[in-house]
Formats: sequence, structure tokens, C-alpha cells
Amino acid sequence: MLLAHAVISAVTQISLLTASPGAPGSGMVYVAAWGLNLAGPCVVGALLVLLADRIATQIVPDTAPLAIAADPVDLTRLGFAITGIFILVSGLEDVASMVRAALTKPEWLAGTPLLSYVWGEQRVAVVRVVVEIVAGAALIAGRDGLATAWWRLRGRADEQDT
Repeated sequence: MLLAHAVISAVTQISLLTASPGAPGSGMVYVAAWGLNLAGPCVVGALLVLLADRIATQIVPDTAPLAIAADPVDLTRLGFAITGIFILVSGLEDVASMVRAALTKPEWLAGTPLLSYVWGEQRVAVVRVVVEIVAGAALIAGRDGLATAWWRLRGRADEQDT
């Protein structure tokens, strides 16, 4: 749905850019673009809801259910690792934001040290980056110990005790 909305928005934005304001017929282009931008996602969404069963059977055919034997401690380790990766990527997004701020520093602040400028502009983001990168790395690196400690706290010690 998000992809459909993005495509429809791109089409309407291109049509708006090609229309010259004030030219004859440009009002119709704006009305048509606005209507397409409003009605397009509604139509695509309605089609997705109406055809959901057909789409689902095409994507995932009916098969016998899988029998996966997984140890709860292993699944907990996987959960900590995935959470750590998510937090780490979130921290890297903020790093990109800080790099952008550093690269677009105004000329009149040329004498300001780079770290001082970034700290002044994005103080909260700098702290969040440090916390997210440390927390994400700790979750990834310490997933085995965290999972074992989690299950011990719950009263179910790991039989393998890794």
C-alpha cells in the first residue's frame, strides 16, 4: 500500500511540475492531480482488501504446517540479536543526520569547531546515538549471557548452560 501511494504521489508530483501555473488548463491539471492523489490510494486499498484472499493464496500456497523444533533459549538469543540490530540501525540513522548537519554547516560558522557545531545543533541526537549504538552492540554481543540470565530469572535454567 505504501509503495502504491508512493508511485501515485510521484506521478501527481511530476504532473504538477510539468504544468505551468497560470497557463490555460493548468487548473484542471491541479484538480486531476489532487483527485488522483486522494482517490488512487483509496482504490488501491479497496482492491487489496477485496482481493486479499486471492493475493494471499498466490503468495503463500496452502501447505502442511512446518514442525520446527526450537529451544526457547535459542529463540530468546535470536530475539536479543534482532532487537540489538534494530537499535543499532536506529543509531546509525541518527549518525547520518549528524553527518548531514556537519556537511551543511553555514559558511558564517566556519570558525566553529565541527564537534561544537554538531553538539549545539543536535544535542539530543548525539546522546541518543551514543546510547543506541552502545545498547545495540551490547545486545548483539551479549545475547548468549542475556538469554541465559533471562531464563534463569524465569526459573527455567538452560539445559546446555552456554
